[in-house]
Amino acid sequence: MTDTHAHILYGIDDGPKTLGQSIELLNELYSQGVTEVVCSSHYYPEAEPLKNFLDRYNAKFNELSIEADKIGIKLISGAEVFISRLFALEPVNRELCINKGDYILIELPYEHIIEPWVTEGLRKIVKHGIVPVIAHMEIYPAYTLELARELVRIGCLLQINASSVKSFRMRDRISKLIRDELATFIGSDTHNMLTRPPYIKKIYEWITKKFGNGRREEIIKSNPY
Repeated sequence: MTDTHAHILYGIDDGPKTLGQSIELLNELYSQGVTEVVCSSHYYPEAEPLKNFLDRYNAKFNELSIEADKIGIKLISGAEVFISRLFALEPVNRELCINKGDYILIELPYEHIIEPWVTEGLRKIVKHGIVPVIAHMEIYPAYTLELARELVRIGCLLQINASSVKSFRMRDRISKLIRDELATFIGSDTHNMLTRPPYIKKIYEWITKKFGNGRREEIIKSNPY
């Protein structure tokens, strides 16, 4: 089972602060059935030069990969990239893509309206042969089911957060996204064990109960690389 969105690398963003905390998260994910984790650290293009980010990211990724192997988890590279105006104008560097492939995890602006430059930026990414995977589609202030459909029509895929199963409001949203076959991937979006632990096992139990084992298996077998 793949966790397609996890802040597992320590000292990179607002995720774990120490190697020990990263290992603690990996052990918990493994106990929930996860064997692959996309290490989707935040990247804000206008806040840090790409080279600096990649140097920091790769050092932590290589270090933690050794510990993950001991647990039985394979780490997959990739960042959660905030789609700023600057990023929307430039070609995508595949170093930011999941497993350096054709999918990139994109974080949308937290506004009540998605402005035209955002959708145009997503179209440009698609035009260059890369599939934007919209992170935690259900949580944005601008969320509507029609917006989700529009993003899929553009060529995006949608990821939902496992922790959304705990909230009645978010659970209703992800239920409709799954029902309408708009949600492709599930990620824990875990940051730490204290305030943002992984709920991968819980959401798959909920999916099985609500949609059946077949739908659960479809989502498990999909992965963005």
